[in-house]
Amino acid sequence: MDFIKLLTLLTFLLFTLFLGAVQVHENRIKIFIPLVEGRGVHSWKQANYRCSNINASLAVFLSSREAKSAVTTIKNIKKNILIAIGLKRNGKGSITWMKGQNLDNEVIRTLGWKNTLEAQISGGNCFYMNKTGSLFSTICIYTEKELTPLCETYIRRSQGTPVDRCHDQSARYVYKPVFSTHKTWENAVADCQIQGVCLARPSSPSNLKTIQLAFLENKVHGKKMYWVGIKYDAQISNFKWDNDLPVTNRQSFSQITNLSEQKSPNFDKRCLAATRATKLEAQRCGTTMKYMCQIPLKAANTNAPFSVSTNIGNNGNNGNNGNGNNGNSGNKGNGKGNKQVESFVNGMKDLKPHNKDSLKNAMNLTTTLMKNIERGTKNGNEKSNFMKGALQLEKFSIEYAKQHINKTNKDPIRRNNERFVLEMRKVFTKPQKNLKFPEDLNRGEATIIELPASLFNVIKDSGIVMVSSLFTGVSDTLPTLTEDSSKKHLLISDVISSTLDPKPEGVLPENVTIILEHTNMSQPSSYKPKCVFWKFKVDNQFNGTWSSSGCTVKESNNNRTVCSCNHMTSFALLMQVDEQKTVSCMLLF
Repeated sequence: MDFIKLLTLLTFLLFTLFLGAVQVHENRIKIFIPLVEGRGVHSWKQANYRCSNINASLAVFLSSREAKSAVTTIKNIKKNILIAIGLKRNGKGSITWMKGQNLDNEVIRTLGWKNTLEAQISGGNCFYMNKTGSLFSTICIYTEKELTPLCETYIRRSQGTPVDRCHDQSARYVYKPVFSTHKTWENAVADCQIQGVCLARPSSPSNLKTIQLAFLENKVHGKKMYWVGIKYDAQISNFKWDNDLPVTNRQSFSQITNLSEQKSPNFDKRCLAATRATKLEAQRCGTTMKYMCQIPLKAANTNAPFSVSTNIGNNGNNGNNGNGNNGNSGNKGNGKGNKQVESFVNGMKDLKPHNKDSLKNAMNLTTTLMKNIERGTKNGNEKSNFMKGALQLEKFSIEYAKQHINKTNKDPIRRNNERFVLEMRKVFTKPQKNLKFPEDLNRGEATIIELPASLFNVIKDSGIVMVSSLFTGVSDTLPTLTEDSSKKHLLISDVISSTLDPKPEGVLPENVTIILEHTNMSQPSSYKPKCVFWKFKVDNQFNGTWSSSGCTVKESNNNRTVCSCNHMTSFALLMQVDEQKTVSCMLLF
């Protein structure tokens, strides 16, 4: 009898655990993200590494539903690309997913892979797909064509009915346009959710106008189209927000949407986008375009529509590190990172600027350094003296420009990838207008530096060398030390710089203007920007600290800050995260 009771209890416990597992699975949303932006890769291992950089992994299809979703995602990509997925032949010759999961027969039938798999018994060890979903295998290092990683990640829904916190009419919001990438509507939803916010949710003409102002002020991207968090659901004959909650149709909402259009026969454009028009425009949900995120001003006190964590301020910059340190928490020196910088500096010094190929080597060294430092920062809260490396790159670039740009070959030299932009030019005559960087690179940067034409009033016959650079995604790798060590700061922008050779003497006759886009999406409702510069040769592990001199703030909003400075070097934004909630515009010198 006791045995039967024990068996019954064990059965009940196992059943309960099974139900719990099902609930967890049902509350997770798997999304597929093709990394079509930036350069492709040439190996299966590189593809998986690219996915890991966004806290994801190569895609696996454990059900026919997942397979269909993945194929729908890649079919909507405009480029003709080759897709790397998480399917591989193991050491025993069996074809399995990357974590050892078996390839389900239902998935094989759904994608029509049966004949292909039978023909690939003796093929390569790594598998890829094309846009139609067809499968083939080849060697794992594939040099004939660039590969695009298809990544997967999960978003976990809140338990029970989602709370529509992101559309609380009593709350205040700021709107963050994403200029630098294009996504389908679903992937745009996921990208905003991963950051703990949501796609912008216009509810009235005045609200839509506020959202439009966030992108119309940008001269480059103001005429584009932006996804917003509204989709029409034919099953309920109504619009829904991006968290599946139905929209309560008010008169103000109907003024910015076209319900009759959605109810027209054969109409299939279900997702809405903001343009310059007074009404939202319907587009096919698989179209890729820019998008607009909505951020509560009181993000710390407002739950996101889904229970996802945000990476904002999680690298030790925003508070005490638990050992009694003050505002310099998050500024612990990275011994390994600093050694990598020293190795980079030595490598750059060994390059010969007169050799034309030395620029390619400099680009490779810089990219490798940024990757290594970024990888090290992700493994801990340590920072590096990266700016010492940036200074060495600047010195090399000045010498390279002197050797390879002349009056017969005046074209600027530009190099760029997904991590940084470098430009060298020589100015032989006074320009008719101010010089801007970056310019005409189609990268979507909103961070720009503008040099007044008056800086070039006096030009020698040899010309003036101008070297400019933009480093993206480095905010977590740089220290936030300031002269006032009692304050805690968070770097919230990319780093942009420009320098002239020969250098102007003393204070500039006319100030340099720097427009810095905020990369941190959660900022306080009020702040006082302050421009500072990086002071080299300070006796610490970073060879410098932040200081203020010669810079003022011209204007600032929730998306960007404009600095005006009477000297030239590298610029970034620093947000003070103590109780005063101030933002500082940072100038590195």
